[in-house]
Amino acid sequence: MDPDDSRELWKTALGYLASKRPEKTSSPPSLRAERDSAWMRAHAYLRHEAVDEDGSSSSEDIERALGVLENVIQYDFADDSDIVCNSFT
Repeated sequence: MDPDDSRELWKTALGYLASKRPEKTSSPPSLRAERDSAWMRAHAYLRHEAVDEDGSSSSEDIERALGVLENVIQYDFADDSDIVCNSFT
């Protein structure tokens, strides 16, 4: 993948994660789940802003992060449902 394409894809993914609102469930989420979700959104926002500002993300870092993200997120294009996120553990 072209480094510029990778950088744009990474920035788009970070923007999506940073803007994602916590899901409403029938039972309240655990404090740990809320903390992890808030950390993920805050970290994604900070990385999203840093991609263009200081160029701190190298092409190798972006490729590695996109690979990890690909393992975590699954999307069935044939299905109109939302994206499914697997566990990080």
